Amino acid sequence: MDTVKSNKNIAIYMGGKTSNKSILRYHKSWDWLIPVIDKIKSDDMYSKYIDYSSSMIDDGGVYINTRFIHVTYNNVVDFIDWCNKQ
Repeated sequence: MDTVKSNKNIAIYMGGKTSNKSILRYHKSWDWLIPVIDKIKSDDMYSKYIDYSSSMIDDGGVYINTRFIHVTYNNVVDFIDWCNKQ
């Protein structure tokens, strides 16, 4: 996974602009990532994503894994990538 590209995609989703000089820390900081999750869960597309991502193993969606931020980060990136393809 290209963290720089994924962080830029998250910044765009959040309505921000990106530049090569800015340091985006969505992959390392809960303070950066939690507002993204809040926005995702209020997004009209989220219910469609839950249906798309559900399986026999889980109910789908974006989960917060408090032990491993990278797991939650990857869920966020998957949602944003899916949204961009819709």
